[in-house]
Amino acid sequence: MDSERLDFGALDPSVDAVRWDRLVASVANRGMAARAAASRRPSVTDLLAGWKRPALALAAVLALVAVPVLLFIDPAPQPAGTGKAEVALAVVDWAWAGPSQPLDLMDAVGR
Repeated sequence: MDSERLDFGALDPSVDAVRWDRLVASVANRGMAARAAASRRPSVTDLLAGWKRPALALAAVLALVAVPVLLFIDPAPQPAGTGKAEVALAVVDWAWAGPSQPLDLMDAVGR
């Protein structure tokens, strides 16, 4: 490190009080302007609230279309052995059977 002392006199506010006051006022004005600009920007909640009506209208249209379709279309029959309860019971039986190989599970499920 250099043995010379650094001169911090330019940072002393008592040397040039008028310049220092202008600098402080400038920083304060820029800060207040930034704060005012941030308060004018819409928040995420405001943006989402603007989509409330279109989202509700879309949900209503989808419900009007989906309800008749679901009422008048017969569901496709499920193949035997693919019911969720049967698969779950097969997995439980496999887990309680003791040490076994993972391929035994596939045999228990029937796939």
